[in-house]
Amino acid sequence: MWKTGIYTLKQMKEGHSSKTIFGAEKKYSITLYHQVQNLPNATNLMEKILFQFSDSRGAYKRTYQNRFEDFDQEVFSFLKKQFKKTEPLFVEDLAVSNGETACDFFEKLSTYFKHLFYRASDYDPYVYSIPTKYLTATFSSTGELLEILLKPFVINLIKRESIKLYPVNYLMHLVFKNLLKGHFKKMFFDKSAHKKRISLFSSKALSLEKQEKSFSLDQKNILEPFSQDRKNHVIRAMNVLNPEYFSNEEFRTVLCNIHHSLAESGILITGSNQDAGTQVDGGIFEKTPQGFRCLKVTGDGSPIDAIINNYQKS
Repeated sequence: MWKTGIYTLKQMKEGHSSKTIFGAEKKYSITLYHQVQNLPNATNLMEKILFQFSDSRGAYKRTYQNRFEDFDQEVFSFLKKQFKKTEPLFVEDLAVSNGETACDFFEKLSTYFKHLFYRASDYDPYVYSIPTKYLTATFSSTGELLEILLKPFVINLIKRESIKLYPVNYLMHLVFKNLLKGHFKKMFFDKSAHKKRISLFSSKALSLEKQEKSFSLDQKNILEPFSQDRKNHVIRAMNVLNPEYFSNEEFRTVLCNIHHSLAESGILITGSNQDAGTQVDGGIFEKTPQGFRCLKVTGDGSPIDAIINNYQKS
């Protein structure tokens, strides 16, 4: 058996079934992502497209509006006491996925702080598609093959299908991922190739960046030194500083980058939860000359409370 995919706007508009005969979700081609941004139900459609799509690390790029609503309100109340509304406030929001929760937090802060400068970033928020006569190949920004659209198939090269349920898809995955790996690598780095960049930020985040000069989107790997174009008063890292994502040594690198990027007595906000409306286990930390000091704990606290509290600047 095999699994076909969803790869045209017509299929999405006409409500073609997104289920296989086994009840599994069909793959939506990531090449549709930029095409639905101006449709009335763009947010819903973009969520569908991202639902099964992951970046080269296997991380998903999806999140939801109002996911941290109660936690955001607590943090907002804290920041109003910590900073003056008439002075500049520089905020760096890390690992924002498609940016929905960053929009929520920006909109909350902007109701009070008159000179807010907010930058939201993610690890690899852009993909590049290259169409050929027979197929369309989509790559990460570093050239790793992520998806092949070979109509009517949408082959995700990061998440492999079951060989028992969909042997045809499984075999195509092996062919494109292994046997043709060198061919596609050359295709990506061919200067004459017609690449189309697709932003994986949500339609709301992209619109907000256009409308608000104080809100910007960026690409950032938190394991690499941050840009030194400014010192931040607030750094926010939600659903990313978790033990399953980084080793202790990598956490030290991340905290070093955050510490270096924060202004004196700057604030680190971090927390994690499962779904919108669920408890956020997190904390608010203040930068000290040598590390961080915990000012507030929510829920069960950040999963890496001890690592943050024990961090010492080298």
